[in-house]
Amino acid sequence: MHTIQVKKLSSEAFSKYGFFTNALSPKGESIGSEPAEFFRDIVQLRLGHSNVLSVSVLELTKRPYVINAMEYHNNCCEGMMPLDGDVIVQVAPACNSKEVPLKKVEAFYVPRGTLVVLNPGVWHESPYVVDQEKGHIFCMLPERTYMNDAYLVSIPEENQILIENQ
Repeated sequence: MHTIQVKKLSSEAFSKYGFFTNALSPKGESIGSEPAEFFRDIVQLRLGHSNVLSVSVLELTKRPYVINAMEYHNNCCEGMMPLDGDVIVQVAPACNSKEVPLKKVEAFYVPRGTLVVLNPGVWHESPYVVDQEKGHIFCMLPERTYMNDAYLVSIPEENQILIENQ
């Protein structure tokens, strides 16, 4: 098992995986003003072959920071936004192999209310809650991606990755 350090989420460090925006402090073009200001088109999520965006809730229970599996989606982006607490998201770049590129795995600290969008092919798995026993994440994917475009790979115990959050 080898160890990786959690990184602070920044545009420069995360750009090869996708992008993010702080939904609790929106910036950019807006329509209207207080008490109802509409920040428009701050995120586009490519849906691949689908025209239906499905929003699901992922309920996470605190677990050890050990990466023992990762998945990817060939045809679409995935949006994730922690709702009630900070999380750690693990990612690796898209590649031409059905094996996890273990030496390229990185982990990022994602504050609650931050929408992270992963590009097609980016390896990832369920995030880790940080400061609570349970956490909830909005997960945005084309309808039924979990059945039609989800490729999960288990990582043998000797190759699993420990995440250190300091």
